[in-house]
Amino acid sequence: MTKESTLRILIWVLAGILLVSAIAAIIILGGKKKPYCGKGHEKKGECVCPLGYTGENCASCAPGYQYNPITKLCSEPAEKTKKCPTDCGEHGKCNTTTNKCDCTPPWSGDNCNTPNCPDGCGASLKPPHGKCNANTGVCDCNKGWGISTGNCGDKISTYGCNPKTGCDPTLKGGDQTYASCDSACKKCGNDGCVSPTDYCEPFCACKTGWSGERCGTKDTDWACSPLGKCVEGPGGTLTFDACANTCKKCPDCGSHGKCNTAKGKCACDEGWSGDSCLTFCPNSCFADNNPPQGTCDPTTKRCICENGWALSANGDCSELISTYGCNPDTGCDEKFPGGAMTLAACNADSGCKKCMTEGCFNQNKWCDTSPQA
Repeated sequence: MTKESTLRILIWVLAGILLVSAIAAIIILGGKKKPYCGKGHEKKGECVCPLGYTGENCASCAPGYQYNPITKLCSEPAEKTKKCPTDCGEHGKCNTTTNKCDCTPPWSGDNCNTPNCPDGCGASLKPPHGKCNANTGVCDCNKGWGISTGNCGDKISTYGCNPKTGCDPTLKGGDQTYASCDSACKKCGNDGCVSPTDYCEPFCACKTGWSGERCGTKDTDWACSPLGKCVEGPGGTLTFDACANTCKKCPDCGSHGKCNTAKGKCACDEGWSGDSCLTFCPNSCFADNNPPQGTCDPTTKRCICENGWALSANGDCSELISTYGCNPDTGCDEKFPGGAMTLAACNADSGCKKCMTEGCFNQNKWCDTSPQA
């Protein structure tokens, strides 16, 4: 056997020994059993126990701790366990070091259920600025006050009188506090207001005949003027409504007449006539008589007399015509021969009538005596 062969064999033997040793080490180490640590955990082949536990397997209670059969845990004795005396609720949590509740601002109190609003929200002031909301712990401010540092101490001075809604902090041009606005901006509310449902400051727009800041006073100093117009002033004794119901307005009566406010017509001076007393005829042609005796022609300024009347010497339709007779063909005729009746007498029941019955010889003729059969 040569040296080379011997050396090769030795190398193979050494390699085999090393391989067997490695396999044996792996088997030995891999088969080592890990310890049972109970409530703890294993670290590098040993148990690490939690607070309150001790022992090789963390199965025993540590000194100062005892087994609680209810919770089945090792815990401190009840007399050594710190606990807050009350429930800290949803606004705090228990501080086991101080044995007191640590409250979340703005809450306070033993159980953190007392809202601790800054300065009490000004609730004790006059007038109060606001009040603390027991549910939120935040100030609810009254009208006219805003939250500045959380205490309703910010006075709002942007109010104005909105005709539809009253005091409005957003009204353009508003420069009042709520208190100032509220004292002047009021709903009209009365029948005398032009708009009873609107707000006004300080005076409401009133209907004619009403006065006062809120149009609640019915004026009684109205009177009917000579022109038939209701006017307000000294000496008046009527309300506007009463005056309007009795005072009739006339057309312009000029310098020859006066307004009759009860009728709403001009009462013309003697000789003058027409709606505005601009037409002149003697005695107004007796146009106001019943029945009228004539009318004044505004163009000719002369009387035009009604049937049965004639112009007198002064031209005023005062001449009563007495020459009427009964014309068989036409009835009352002013120029019938022998006529001696006035028109009124001729037209009377005993005067000139048409024969209408079949028994008359002169049927459809006029006669001034009883018809002949």
